Amino acid sequence: MNNLTSIILRNNELTGEIPGSIGNLTNLKELILYYNNLTGELPESICNLTKLSHLGLSFNSLTGELPENIGNMASLRYLYLCGNSLTGSIPESIGNLSNLEYFQYSSGNLSGEIPESIGNLSKLLSLTLYHHNLTGNLPASMANL
Repeated sequence: MNNLTSIILRNNELTGEIPGSIGNLTNLKELILYYNNLTGELPESICNLTKLSHLGLSFNSLTGELPENIGNMASLRYLYLCGNSLTGSIPESIGNLSNLEYFQYSSGNLSGEIPESIGNLSKLLSLTLYHHNLTGNLPASMANL
């Protein structure tokens, strides 16, 4: 049985990829890896962390797309991705993160439109998405925030 609830390894010189086995730590509530040299894609298995409330991955060198099933992380309150090179669009499932309060990802490579489902984030206090390649109109659903 795994009892680990918190991993905080910020401001180190960690390298390599976040292992796919991270998704086995199903009791994890905090995963904070700010200011390292992590590379590669976010493993899809990270979406298995349904008890996670704080995901802090800012200021690494992560690439690839946000996992399509990110909306499975129902307890997520803080999502910090600033200073990475994640690409693709914001998954529609982001709207399933009903507890999300802070979503911050500046200076990246996101593209496409902000999904209409963003308006489902009724607890959202701060949305920071600048220096990307986002296009289209602001979703009308943002008036629900």
